[in-house]
Amino acid sequence: MVEPEIRPATSEALRAFWGHSSPQSVKAIMAFLDGKPVGVLGVSYDGGQLLAFSEIRDELRPYKWFIYKTAWRFLQDVKRKGWPIQAVANKRERNSARLLKQLGFVYLDTTVDGEVYECPIQ
Repeated sequence: MVEPEIRPATSEALRAFWGHSSPQSVKAIMAFLDGKPVGVLGVSYDGGQLLAFSEIRDELRPYKWFIYKTAWRFLQDVKRKGWPIQAVANKRERNSARLLKQLGFVYLDTTVDGEVYECPIQ
């Protein structure tokens, strides 16, 4: 099985993945299989808070180790900058909260959007 390719996200690739442009400024990377975008991982700045986000297509699901190590590396890069990061566990993704915990995020609160986690800087 060929490992997906990681590239920095561009506005064109995000539009191809989501069907629209990002409504806010993001720093993100994307996974590609056979040239097709199949996953996005990034951070956005919203209301004074850095928010982590990710989304994958079914084609990327068999690559569990790839997903984990890519998320861990990206998170380490963001943490080195000294920025506190929050994320909301996706209710539609069964293992979303578990992955956040494995990456070092700790539970903060539950909102209408879902469980909120924060990744300590240290």
